Amino acid sequence: MAKRKRRIPRYKREDPLEAKRQAGYPANAVEADLTQQVPNNSYASKPLYYSDIEFECDTCGRREVWTATQQKWWYEVAKGSLYTTAKRCRACRAAIRATHGGTPRRFHKDRSQNSN
Repeated sequence: MAKRKRRIPRYKREDPLEAKRQAGYPANAVEADLTQQVPNNSYASKPLYYSDIEFECDTCGRREVWTATQQKWWYEVAKGSLYTTAKRCRACRAAIRATHGGTPRRFHKDRSQNSN
């Protein structure tokens, strides 16, 4: 007769975070919720975690970090495309927002009225 495996009680099982670290997750990683990400219509898999990414601002050239929690908000709450990344630092984004009065863009109708 084959020997049956004994079930390990929940309190004796491995810590799930430790298992993820051993699987290659970085120490500062934030786990991704795959159900909240937008469909990407690609054969590429969705990210399982977010980690801090350092980037250079396109406007001023300053180096800044796009944190894992900011990425989680962008991809899961704001429903941003998985193909996008941060391009501008916070200061440059605030300056651009201030120039157009907080609205993201103007309508064509508004532009044609202002040009007359």
